[in-house]
Amino acid sequence: MLPKNEHINEIRIMKDRIKKIMDSQEMSQKEFADYVGIAAASLSSILNDKGKPTIATVTAIREKFPEINIEWLMYGEGRMYKYENN
Repeated sequence: MLPKNEHINEIRIMKDRIKKIMDSQEMSQKEFADYVGIAAASLSSILNDKGKPTIATVTAIREKFPEINIEWLMYGEGRMYKYENN
């Protein structure tokens, strides 16, 4: 288990990775939340450091964007896309 400070840091970095997915899809917060099937308020809380991504949020993103590398999304490991070329 990560120490508390590292855990909080990882959540903030995950927020940045969610933003990167939104940017790559050219989606607003509302469009992304609607497409993924999560409440816009929940996404806003995550992106404004007032909430943290839940397993349900990660699962919803994974289902709608199967090309996203889940290890990258959750832990920042590897590349953003599963089959990304250099």
